[in-house]
Amino acid sequence: MIRRSPWKDPLLIILAGLLITELLALGALFWLKPSARGDTNTQYRHARLLPPGSKGQIKKEGGLHIFLTEKPDGENTDNFELKTFWLGTDAAGRDYLDRLLVGARMSLSIGFLGMLVALLMGWGLGTLAGFFGGRTDAVVLWIVQVLWTFPTVFLALAFSLVLGKGYWTLVLAIGLSLWTETARVVRGEALRWKKRLFMDAAQVLGFSSWRRLLLHLTPNMLPVVLISSVSHFSTAVLLESGLSFLGLGIDPPYPSLGNLLAENKIFLFSRERWLVFFPALILAGNSLMIILLANRLRDILDIRQDPPST
Repeated sequence: MIRRSPWKDPLLIILAGLLITELLALGALFWLKPSARGDTNTQYRHARLLPPGSKGQIKKEGGLHIFLTEKPDGENTDNFELKTFWLGTDAAGRDYLDRLLVGARMSLSIGFLGMLVALLMGWGLGTLAGFFGGRTDAVVLWIVQVLWTFPTVFLALAFSLVLGKGYWTLVLAIGLSLWTETARVVRGEALRWKKRLFMDAAQVLGFSSWRRLLLHLTPNMLPVVLISSVSHFSTAVLLESGLSFLGLGIDPPYPSLGNLLAENKIFLFSRERWLVFFPALILAGNSLMIILLANRLRDILDIRQDPPST
């Protein structure tokens, strides 16, 4: 039952706006920065561990990119390009902003698609179990209870080891690790709603089971599904980063937030700590915004209240 209009809640609007702004900013920077759409593994000689904001001339010589603080006199200007490393360079002399943009896009896209896989599996199986009951409910509930005994991180590790490395296998591993919670919550909602009078009336009128399921039961469970999907987005991004950090996710040199942290963890207590700070900031900020947004949606949609009896 919706307690009040979401559009009248300023905190919800701010949180949703921040999350949308973050996603749009990452996408805009990715398209506005041509080098981030190319090979982010380009190494610039003599440019290892440059601090943020470093500027210099890039001399292209054959297949090499040589970093110079200033252009030598008498050199052909066609071979030089002025470049600014806004977030500095890493230990291999690669533009860190390019790698951070691609890594954030990689982690967020894998997390989003993994959340969709978990949502579709959990929503579908949970609804079928709660609505039809009987053997369907027993089988689905048994699977959920078995998987529920293992921590989500261990499930993600196991599925990633079985399925192997790769973008789509990582999406599937995350989805298979998260669907049980959605199925459990959706099953409980289906059990509550199918006892309402309007469901009995639809049955008396001769509506088929699938019509009652799709047109009468499913719309009433949308608030629960929405909140579950929002909260799982944060978990999926963190799972992807954790698997990549452990070497079970995206293979280097392709960047993701997890392997950026793994590559640069040795600089945590050095002058180059920004190499760890920026991906950690994106992970922490994204997770905090999504969790606050999910909690606010739960309060506004008021899913903890019993549904009306009609």
